[in-house]
Amino acid sequence: MALLGATMVPLLIVLGLIFPWSGTTQIMLAGWAAIGSSVGLWMLLRNQGRTSAPYIALVATAFALVAVIVFFAYPVAVPTPS
Repeated sequence: MALLGATMVPLLIVLGLIFPWSGTTQIMLAGWAAIGSSVGLWMLLRNQGRTSAPYIALVATAFALVAVIVFFAYPVAVPTPS
């Protein structure tokens, strides 16, 4: 379960490339994937006995949110000229 959560962001990016979802749906799913990834990372680190697991997971969540917002929201916010 932890590995599934930790791989949600890359999986969602691949699915976003395959399926043409609307921009709002992509951003919503990207947010949920970032949360799932941080929880998965926290579970993996906690199982290894690291006491700094919550802080590492929070930093990873911040990076994941920035990545998915840039990947999904930028093309929606800046339309391509036709």
